[in-house]
Amino acid sequence: MVQHLTSAGYDVTIYTRTKSKVQDLIDLGITWKDSVYECPSLAVSTMFLL
Repeated sequence: MVQHLTSAGYDVTIYTRTKSKVQDLIDLGITWKDSVYECPSLAVSTMFLL
């Protein structure tokens, strides 16, 4: 999903507990934060995928 949003021109910021698991997304230009609390303050919209 985040790859499609990025391809459509949206800025995407994500949080995961393990940065290495999303390194391929980071390489595509998605911003990774080391704290879940940093993400909503940057967002116009917030999604949680469980």
